[in-house]
Amino acid sequence: MAPTPSLAEYQQSMHAYLLAEEAAPARLTAWCTGDAAVSAARLATYRGTCSGTLVQALRLSYPAVRQVLGAEFFDAMAARFARLEPPGSAYLNDYGERFASFVAARPETASLVYLADLARLEWAVNRALHAPDVAPLDPARLQVLAPEALAHVCFRAHPAVGTLALRFPAERIWQVVLARDEAGMRHIELASGAGWILIERDADHAVRIQRLSDAVGRLSERLFAGVPLHVALEAAGDDAMPPEQLQTALAEHLAAGRLVEFYLHKPPGKEPAP
Repeated sequence: MAPTPSLAEYQQSMHAYLLAEEAAPARLTAWCTGDAAVSAARLATYRGTCSGTLVQALRLSYPAVRQVLGAEFFDAMAARFARLEPPGSAYLNDYGERFASFVAARPETASLVYLADLARLEWAVNRALHAPDVAPLDPARLQVLAPEALAHVCFRAHPAVGTLALRFPAERIWQVVLARDEAGMRHIELASGAGWILIERDADHAVRIQRLSDAVGRLSERLFAGVPLHVALEAAGDDAMPPEQLQTALAEHLAAGRLVEFYLHKPPGKEPAP
């Protein structure tokens, strides 16, 4: 009879086994009651269920990527990714962000030059679909700030909102792949897809994607990342877009509820906003 393990020893052994491809080690099966062969079979079933659950989570997050790669190859890559990078929590809607870069970096996918953009887009869509509802920022709260303080405002974006800088028309590819529109796929010009997109969820919980100009895209990325307003405006102004157009873009973000909170980035003589 094998010595009874501590809880920590048993959990560590199970964790290592679930992420490995080898048969269950003798020590682990010895800790189980009953016949060793039966215990090994039960452990294998448990590992298969664990792996299958993680692969299914990645299927749900990356349906277009799976269709492009083919189900068998995608599932094999998903299982490998799950062994290398298991989830950090039981909430699987948050699992798989790094899978986009993982699968796009595989030598077998090198010819699919648009795959990285497509995978990044699908993760942004997944995040938008499952993000919590958050009340938008009331623009009236900004009106009480002094002009010198306003330049130091940092915003917090709604968790369902994001931007991506693309090299290829990933949103169009995403649409035609999911629609299985082979004719549409043939008419996509990969060279014409560079630029910025905005991903968000509307009031009906449907995902909306729209193209942004380069200046507005850079501005939006920085605003959503919490960069101080004056820094975001200066960076976005590299294209010589008139300041009033950039201000209009900020006003549209506020009106659309894409910004939910703000604080002040240590302006002289001022304390952070409550």
